[in-house]
Amino acid sequence: MAELKARITLCFKKLPRDQVRCACSRFQSRLKTVVEVRGVLRVESKPTQYRHYF
Repeated sequence: MAELKARITLCFKKLPRDQVRCACSRFQSRLKTVVEVRGVLRVESKPTQYRHYF
């Protein structure tokens, strides 16, 4: 699980702020799936806040 969190963090840190919002919206369903299956990552309902939890 730590490896997955590290990959997501690295991915999002490389994006400019405006692209982070787009990426969060695009992958929202996948991120929610990770939360539901693993029960570890927490995803807020606002796309701009996703990056704060990785």
